[in-house]
Amino acid sequence: MLVDYKDEELSEIIEDEDGDKVQIEALLIANRIRSLMENGMVTDIKTGQLRAVQYRAIVILSRSVATWGNTVAAVLKDCDIPAHVESNTGYFSSYEIQVILSMLRILDNPLQDIPMAAVLASPIVGMDDEELAQIRSAFKGVSFAQAALSAMAGEDGYEDEKLKAFALVFERLRGAVADTPIHELLYMMLDETGFTGMHQPCRQENGADRI
Repeated sequence: MLVDYKDEELSEIIEDEDGDKVQIEALLIANRIRSLMENGMVTDIKTGQLRAVQYRAIVILSRSVATWGNTVAAVLKDCDIPAHVESNTGYFSSYEIQVILSMLRILDNPLQDIPMAAVLASPIVGMDDEELAQIRSAFKGVSFAQAALSAMAGEDGYEDEKLKAFALVFERLRGAVADTPIHELLYMMLDETGFTGMHQPCRQENGADRI
């Protein structure tokens, strides 16, 4: 959405907000969200059918959340639109986000030792240190990631129910990587792994969604 500050239709808003660009843009965003909620439709990734837009499907991206986010969130709340500002400080270092990023990394390239170990040790698979060590010792002479892939494939008679279940999910997701938009892949990954039921990093109090 582009804002033309010379647009005559915006003159009243610009005058009311004393030319404050953040306030003006926040009000225009609020108007856009109202329009989406009234008329917008999105494709449900589970059913493939069109459904009405929900607040939780709306994310506002900004390169300057620290100076911009709180003002926009306040304006949205004044307009009865639930909103939550996700601070960019420490967000990507949180455990849940690191697990998701590790999963995305091995979907792109499974031959990465640290992301593979992180996913296997996460609630997605739930392996402990001893189980990880068993994978390492069962397939010597190769990287840990390759050993994990061999274990998932059941090579040399390796049997582990956790890995067997994860291997099925992993292959389905790997097969979808090439032709699935990243936002749909994220939803699919969270749904397939059940990670949102184990950790719910995106759920906010009072049903608010993040900016």
